[in-house]
Amino acid sequence: MIVGKCADYVLKGRPNVVSIYIEAPRAFCLKRTMEHMGVTEEVANATITQTDKFRADYYAYYTHGNYWTNPVNYDMTLNSERVGIDDCVRIIEDYLVLKGFVSGEEIGNKDKSPESDKASAKK
Repeated sequence: MIVGKCADYVLKGRPNVVSIYIEAPRAFCLKRTMEHMGVTEEVANATITQTDKFRADYYAYYTHGNYWTNPVNYDMTLNSERVGIDDCVRIIEDYLVLKGFVSGEEIGNKDKSPESDKASAKK
């Protein structure tokens, strides 16, 4: 797994790659940053702004001007506030199983396999 570092761009077109972008509204990110880091809203806001600028600049530089949050760069884009963090994980796991990258057993869902999903859908 490669997180960030223009992985969607560098690995584009490779057969065994899934590229996922997880986003959330600023207010949600702000709240989570404050809780996770134990900082004030001002510090959290500055941290998010600085991090987003670094990521945007880094991505644009190494991808010849592309924009890192453009959903067409990814196989899937999820909004973690709307979907929920735990459900984002489940959706990604299910997608990896569906595409044959892993088995349900590998991710801890012993009942998850493309065959079991098809059988469930027929019921």
